[in-house]
Amino acid sequence: MPVSWRASRIGLLIVGTVAISSVAVAAEFSVPLFDVAPEIDGDLSDQVWSGARQFDNFFQFQPGDGTTPSDRTTVLVGYDRKNFFVAFRCEVSDRKKARYQSIQRDSDNSGVESVGLYLDTFHQFKNVYYLAASALGDIVDGRDDGCTGSVNTDLDVDFRVRTQITDSGYAVEMAIPFKAIQYGPGEGGMKWGVIFLRTSPGYNGETDTSVWVDRSAGCFYSLADVLLFKDSIGSTDMRLVAEGLATSRNDTVTAGGAQSTRSVADGSAGVTALYRFRSNHTVNLSVNPDFSQVEADDIQFTVNSRYPLYYPEKRPFFLENTSTFSMPIPLFYSREIVDPLVGAVYSSTIGRSSYYGLLALEKDVSPDRFGFTGDESEAEWAIGRYSRRYGNQDSSANAFLGNRFWSGTSNLVAGVDGTHRLNKSDSITWQGAASWATEGESSGGGAWAVSLDHAGRRFSWSVRNRSVSPDFRADTGFIYRNGYVETGADANFTFRTEENRSVFKTASSSASLAVTTDYDGKLTDRDLVLSQQLTVAGQNTFGLSYSDYFTFFAGKELRTHSARFSVSNASLKWISVYALYYRGTRGFYDPEAPDTGRMTRVSAGATLRAGSKFQVDAIYLLEDLWKQPASTGAFYRYYSSEAKLYYYFSPRLWVRLTLVNDHVDYDYYAYRSRAWFGNALLVWRPKTFTAVYAGFNTGRNDDVYSGDLPERHENRTAFLKVAYEWRLK
Repeated sequence: MPVSWRASRIGLLIVGTVAISSVAVAAEFSVPLFDVAPEIDGDLSDQVWSGARQFDNFFQFQPGDGTTPSDRTTVLVGYDRKNFFVAFRCEVSDRKKARYQSIQRDSDNSGVESVGLYLDTFHQFKNVYYLAASALGDIVDGRDDGCTGSVNTDLDVDFRVRTQITDSGYAVEMAIPFKAIQYGPGEGGMKWGVIFLRTSPGYNGETDTSVWVDRSAGCFYSLADVLLFKDSIGSTDMRLVAEGLATSRNDTVTAGGAQSTRSVADGSAGVTALYRFRSNHTVNLSVNPDFSQVEADDIQFTVNSRYPLYYPEKRPFFLENTSTFSMPIPLFYSREIVDPLVGAVYSSTIGRSSYYGLLALEKDVSPDRFGFTGDESEAEWAIGRYSRRYGNQDSSANAFLGNRFWSGTSNLVAGVDGTHRLNKSDSITWQGAASWATEGESSGGGAWAVSLDHAGRRFSWSVRNRSVSPDFRADTGFIYRNGYVETGADANFTFRTEENRSVFKTASSSASLAVTTDYDGKLTDRDLVLSQQLTVAGQNTFGLSYSDYFTFFAGKELRTHSARFSVSNASLKWISVYALYYRGTRGFYDPEAPDTGRMTRVSAGATLRAGSKFQVDAIYLLEDLWKQPASTGAFYRYYSSEAKLYYYFSPRLWVRLTLVNDHVDYDYYAYRSRAWFGNALLVWRPKTFTAVYAGFNTGRNDDVYSGDLPERHENRTAFLKVAYEWRLK
């Protein structure tokens, strides 16, 4: 399957692989206070911009390594009592290479002309905002806990963007309201860290930054320039968001010559209130929130999957400061709260300390989480998190306490974790946790993890060990297995050219080894992966990897191996393509008859861009798994194709059409499935938290078991979702 871009943007190429040599090198710049606010229209001729602070010293991050950018970029900043203003003037010397295309909000912007900034409003190298815009005004925004390499773009910031295409390139203006973000009030003024970025995909995927990046050390954000505000601006934000969802669904089942039809109309409504005071305290209250997701989760391949899959959180109510829950063993997984009746969240940052608390009442919870038992009742959630940063970079110590109470049972989880920076290149990440569960009788267990990580300019490595006892239980988190001890190591060597015109750009070699035992010391898993990747001019990337996996499953030893070859090209503005080919063996994880099989997987995709407003994404996947010996026939064959068509009327109004076709053949079970799904979605988003979603879904699934008559399921669903925001202050 293609890489999911929901949590990776320009900066994720940087964060986690780059850093600084010392905090002391960060330069400090005073930000001027504007008497008159500039008009946010993309026109930088306003006189007020002549008094702005200017940044124009940029460096290539990729494909060059600190070399001179292909084009000049100038950034202007200033503020008034309500907003922080940022303007980008981007020169384009070769207009044929400029890629002015529309994109969906919070989608991948690495393939279009765009600019952005990382804004560390507490100057603590965590909870860093990422705010970006394309040359056509499409917004990508989110937040990073700091040096984790994962920007959560599902957190939306209410800021204004306007752009203009000019004779010399393009211009972008941003107005970021102080009330829309959290920041430290400071004493006698404010200090914010900032790094500006520009991406120019027509120049071999070039990304430029306003600071020179030393790749041999730890935290990227501590390299940021420092913005000095002479005044502390306290702001209050009060808003109310009402949401409503109306659906009409029609289901038809045809089996054995008989047909049954069921039609259901449903509706729901909820309200969420947010109160942010003194710039760094936030209270979020929600009653019967609408947590339906118009945008579905990214597809993950689930056939023959041994462990449960982890899906990232996308619901706005849970996204306020939840990035602080990043830990090796996730003790809080908010997607376990499926259908809350009421919820409350408090978060704040005071000095070097951060606080987070959540209370939620979840309705209609059943033991199996799917509601099939008829034993539904309410579940009570209580979550607390404390984080304290120390030292000059990203060292921190954290504490966690969580409890879930349901139908006379309770599960209490407590833990501590943190990161300690040894020097500019090395750090230790650690975690310890304990659980207590009451369900008829009491039980308890423990878990811990530790890793040592080294980041070098070319060579990086890490070693880790983690353990989860058989009786450890965390209903509040995501524990995919129990009763194991894992020891692993990873290493990566990357060579980058320093010549802009070189055909060769980067070469990367990596190796990973993980060995897992049970609590009796018996080997249960061993996983070895070797890979090589080469990038050349024209945005051509070639990859080759080999994996060898050994496991005990259902009392039987299974050993599998596979080789993978990948290629991608994004050299043309109107099309980008990729292809993957796997060949080897794979486990057959049926507890009744575990075995291995011969596996082939082919995946390919393309993105077509016709002009600046029209885009087509196409994906194809094929996978075969044959049991051994081959004479027994294929275990399964899976074919999938998907096409998405986008048309952007403006950055705030767009339409998407989706068509999916799936074929699954289970020869082992004498089962066939043929399915297709279609979706039409119209989105109008005049403001950040005011939106209208109107859509229609339709699909059909034909199931055939050997000796049985075909069974057909057809469904049609129309829906309308409306969210409206009132600003109370």
